[in-house]
Amino acid sequence: MPAPEAYMLSRDKTESHRLDLQHQWTKAIAGDRLIHPSIPLHSVKAIADVATGTGIWLRDLANTWQSTDNTRPKFVGFDISADQFPNEEVPGIELHVHNAVQPFPEAFLGKFDIVNVRLMTYAMTVSDITDIVSNIASIVKPGGYLQWQEFDTHDALAQPETSKARALISTVIDERVARGLFPAIATPLIKAIGSCSTPLPDGCVNPISWTGDVLRLTQVQSIPTENHPNPLVREYTDAGFKKTTMAILRSGAARRKAVAGSSQSEDADGELKIAAEMSQFADALESGTEDPGTSTWNKELTWIVARKAIFMESSGHWMSARYPCRATASNL
Repeated sequence: MPAPEAYMLSRDKTESHRLDLQHQWTKAIAGDRLIHPSIPLHSVKAIADVATGTGIWLRDLANTWQSTDNTRPKFVGFDISADQFPNEEVPGIELHVHNAVQPFPEAFLGKFDIVNVRLMTYAMTVSDITDIVSNIASIVKPGGYLQWQEFDTHDALAQPETSKARALISTVIDERVARGLFPAIATPLIKAIGSCSTPLPDGCVNPISWTGDVLRLTQVQSIPTENHPNPLVREYTDAGFKKTTMAILRSGAARRKAVAGSSQSEDADGELKIAAEMSQFADALESGTEDPGTSTWNKELTWIVARKAIFMESSGHWMSARYPCRATASNL
């Protein structure tokens, strides 16, 4: 039987609507910021969004962009599928089909001042994370910035905490592992970003980190949804978590049934039992009439920022490269 697809969610209109709502929720958690305030916006010429989905992050950024020097950057999105791209071309935004497991076309290498990535936790496998991080780093301009936001399943907090709520999270984590995903993504992702390196060229320095590190971590921030001042966060956290988790559970139940019906199944009864439990959890979340559907759920956003290396001659003006003019993203 072929290995199961890592991605558990659909690519239809319903899922596109969920992704757009998820964008508003994630933005609200981040204090209505699309770009981390530590990232300078002076002389930004090109911005990319990897795993862009519907392109909602790019569209929102393009609509709210406030230039510091009367120029407008190029906005480019990449996704493994065009199924959720807008039906009509959006002026000023390019969308391309590309699988980040594969190297990007040469035309995009080192071209982007800022590269944004969000919520690849259900698409990035253990075996692919190193290649994905390396390939994404390759399109960041020297001295440019990568920002990455993720949620971890094990960071979900149910109130009240019950045995069924714990069992729900454990079931989702087990399904992640069965599909080749990490049980939790934040720590492996931080390690992968920090370990992305290349030999330092002879006679050159890298003023960003003074090593051959391709990316230097500059910010790692965790933002909980619990007690968040924005009411939109509270409203969507509970509903969004339940809706996403329902989809994952039902996808997992279907996979387990398929495994049970295959000739390669070693424990068909066990697979069918787990599939039934997953369906029951999904029904409980959907109905909201029984535990764990009655729990209030909280999540935690991990926001990572890293800066791309600059390899230059040691006799060059490396201090000015290390400390550029720093406009801020206060309004984005």
